Amino acid sequence: MTVAGGIPAGWRQEAEQVLVAAQQGRWEAVQDYYQRREAWVRLAAGNADLSACLVTLDREVEQMIQVAQAALATAIDETAASKRMVAQLRASFTAGSEHDHRMSRRF
Repeated sequence: MTVAGGIPAGWRQEAEQVLVAAQQGRWEAVQDYYQRREAWVRLAAGNADLSACLVTLDREVEQMIQVAQAALATAIDETAASKRMVAQLRASFTAGSEHDHRMSRRF
């Protein structure tokens, strides 16, 4: 049984589920998916249509991974910028406190 695009029913759904599992750190589910996928490759080996479907599905998974990587890179950049800002604030606060303390000791 196939769905739109000729991909066998369940293959696309499983690919989407494995990405969610990976995001959640459920690595056993990811490993299980790739073991099933290995069986799909063997099944598709003698069938050009199934092979093409598997390549299409792999490209879709790759695109989803690239989107997730871009989001992660953005989050990392934002975190680094926030850390720099906190460090600058801390440094200016510390410098200001030392200056105030020295000034109060003079008077």
